Amino acid sequence: MLTDGVDTYLVKLSSHVSSELHTSILDHYHKVVTEFERLGDRAVYIAENATALHKEGLKFSEEALNEIGVVRELMNEMLALSKQSFVSRDVDAARKIEPMEEVMSSMLNTLHDNHLDRLHEGKCTIHGGVIFLDLISNLERIADICSNIGVATLTRANPGIGNVAHSYITSLHEGVDEQYNEVYTSVHDKFFAKLEEVEKGEKA
Repeated sequence: MLTDGVDTYLVKLSSHVSSELHTSILDHYHKVVTEFERLGDRAVYIAENATALHKEGLKFSEEALNEIGVVRELMNEMLALSKQSFVSRDVDAARKIEPMEEVMSSMLNTLHDNHLDRLHEGKCTIHGGVIFLDLISNLERIADICSNIGVATLTRANPGIGNVAHSYITSLHEGVDEQYNEVYTSVHDKFFAKLEEVEKGEKA
């Protein structure tokens, strides 16, 4: 409802905007408002995951919960940066989001593989495993949304990026940006070290 209200307001406002700059700003807000709505959708899906676990009397294994705790810590940092980049038009904050999204993707792949190992070892039920994988999918979508918010903020500061956003992100993943590489390495080392500690605790 809030998204519809904001969109309606922006449409009405557009008739009073004539400059190219202000038109691009309105376009920016249209896109970002949609991303925030998608965040709300994913929050609902995660709540549904929790409800399904409760109704079925299921619980994730201690190992899975510890892994999710590490992922949640990274996700909280990404969400905080997304908010900061949008509210304050903080380009530096926005630039940190994409490398964190790449680390998140790698971490979720690791959680997926670890889950399959637990499933084969009989440490996880089939139904509980389905919910766990659905949770991972929702977390991945949230990370993608954070990335979109970051790119939207960068586009707001540099409109030229908007027309080549896909190529821009691809070039970052190819390692051509030193700042991107530094953030990626720092975040990757920090959070994968936390995952390793979790795995060591499981084996102890």
